[in-house]
Formats: sequence, structure tokens, C-alpha cells
Amino acid sequence: MEKIFWDSTLIKNAPKIGIIGSGITGLSAALSLYELNPNLRIEVLEKHERPFGASVRNAGFSCFGSLSELFSDSKHMDENEIYSLVEKRYLGIQKLLGRVSHSDICYEAVGGYEVFDDSENIELLEKIPFYNKLLFPIFKKDFFKDQTHQFKNFGLKNFSSIIKQQEEGLINPQKMIRALIYNCKSKGITFKYNYDVKEIQDNLVITTDGWEKYDGIIVANNAMASEWFPQFSIQPVRNQVYVTTPLTCNLKAGGYHYDQGYIYFRNVEGNRILIGGARNKFPNTESTHQFGTTLEIKNYLLQFLKNHLVCKSNITFEFEWSGILGVGPVKAPVIQPVNPFTIAAVRMGGMGVALGTNVGEQAAAKLIELLDK
Repeated sequence: MEKIFWDSTLIKNAPKIGIIGSGITGLSAALSLYELNPNLRIEVLEKHERPFGASVRNAGFSCFGSLSELFSDSKHMDENEIYSLVEKRYLGIQKLLGRVSHSDICYEAVGGYEVFDDSENIELLEKIPFYNKLLFPIFKKDFFKDQTHQFKNFGLKNFSSIIKQQEEGLINPQKMIRALIYNCKSKGITFKYNYDVKEIQDNLVITTDGWEKYDGIIVANNAMASEWFPQFSIQPVRNQVYVTTPLTCNLKAGGYHYDQGYIYFRNVEGNRILIGGARNKFPNTESTHQFGTTLEIKNYLLQFLKNHLVCKSNITFEFEWSGILGVGPVKAPVIQPVNPFTIAAVRMGGMGVALGTNVGEQAAAKLIELLDK
């Protein structure tokens, strides 16, 4: 009877882990689990034939929070909570950039900008020194900088002021996920696609075709987990994204935010402009877990560009899609056990690119604690 030496080098009966969701949080959890215990048998379970959620459908912003957003947050969060929120976003991006190369995800450290078109920004401009002092330990520099005096260089019109957000950047979300999947596969982490999870019962993952038993489970499908975990108050909301045809315009490179970040726009390759958001203007249609675009938001965002972009071309859209976010009553993500075998890592609040890596890492650490009990 043959007895192969190499078989003896494998860990028999190593714990089997299932991760539901192949977005940034799930992939980061998988990599973190491997880093904590390379002997684990890790499987990533994806409902579709390829990654399909918000991680590949977002606008590719590497951002930490605009001035108006933080000012709005201050109405229901104290200074320590705001500091912690921004710090987690910043550290998440740094961890991500440590796992994948800048070129692999088309990372551009071009900075972010917030634009204003009304008198409300006067109070916000006065808050710049306060928030720069608050956030200085994170960035080691002034994060916000008034650049209204350089407005003519931005290729924009009909705005009253503009504030730069240092350290922010842009990525290609599809290439980010592809790089993370490659990283996972290089470590022996396996993937199951078209794997439609219907329910979790303790350490059993129930699908339309049967069930699978795991020693530990991490749920990382963000908004799509709302039906499984009503106790976490996860509200699915839709964000629509549009990309123009090639234009003759000179928008300065960067990620732009307007209206507390509810509208965002940026340059993309091919002399195009990507714009998305405005869900706060149409809450009745956008509080949904259904993908799709609407004529109302499409026209709203198109008119926004026509009003504010200095452009010699006729502005029309060539691409359109949507993504589903998981938001809640507070901006903190959920990283909690839901049974003795399962950790939920959900409710990214629209900041999955910034938060997903750290959330995945924390979920992995919590699952290891469960396995050790």
C-alpha cells in the first residue's frame, strides 16, 4: 500500500471556514484568517458567477469623510466618535494598499474635494481649523484646505467655494477585487460561485440545493444580510452611477463630493466623467435592495453636470448601473457574533472601500476567538 510523504505534511481535520460574500470585507476576512492561521480550510461563497455586490459597483473613491459630512455627524456623535470613525477609514485604506499594489488597483493619490454652491458653507469654512486639529494625529497634516482662491483651475462653474481633502484618492473597484481574489487564491483559499445561501442555522449554511457544515462562518454580504439579521437595523439603499461619453472638458483630477457626499463625481479614463448618488433626493425609490436605474435620478445628475461642469461637449451618459449599500441608524459597522459559530461583518454605511479591510480583519479575529472556545 502506498504511503505518500507529502500527505503527512497536511494538517488533518483543520477547521473549515465559510465566508459568505466575495466583496472587499469577505476577501479581507479570508486573507486575515489565513494570516492568523494558515492551516485553516477557507472557502469564500458567492451567490453569483462572479463578485456582484457593492464592492465592484461603487464609484472607486478612497475617501474618509467630507467636511459637511463630519459637521452633520457632529449633531449626533461626539468628537471621539468622529475621530474613531475617520481613523478606521484611514487605517482601512492603508491596510488595503499594503495588500495590493497601487498599480494593480489603479490607485491615484489625487486628493478629494468638496464643492458648495450656497451660503451655508460659510459656517463650515470656519470649522476647518477645528477639524484639522481634531484629525491631525491621524494624518499628521491639515486634512482640510480651502482652495476657493484656485477655483478657476478646476474646470467647474456655479460653485461658491471648494475645500480639498488631503490624502484621499481614487481606485478601480473591479481591479481591486480581482487583485484581492488573486491574493486569496495564491494562499490556497477556495471559491464557490453560484452559491445561493438562503439561511444560516448555527454552523450550517443552507442553500437551495442542500446544506454545508462549517466550523466557523463569517457573513460579509453587507446590505443583503438585512433579512437574516433584523436586530442590526440594516437598511438596504440603492446608489446609481453614470459615466458620460468622452468629453472635451478640463476637470481637475480628484474625487469630488457635494451635499454631504450624497453626490460624487470624478474623472475616469477616456476623458469621461463618472457621477453618482442623489439617493437622498429620492428616498422613496432608492430605499430598496433591487438593482436598477431610474430616469428621475439620471436626469437629476445629468442636469447637475450641465450646471457645474465647464465643457465644450454635449453631455450624455453611455454607462449606467447601481449598487446596494447597507446603512443603519449609526455609521459604525456591525462586527458581532450571531451564534456560537458565526460572525456578522456587515453594514458598511457606504464606506466599504475604506472600512472593508479593517472590518474583515476584526471579523477574522473574532471568529478565531470563537474557534478557540
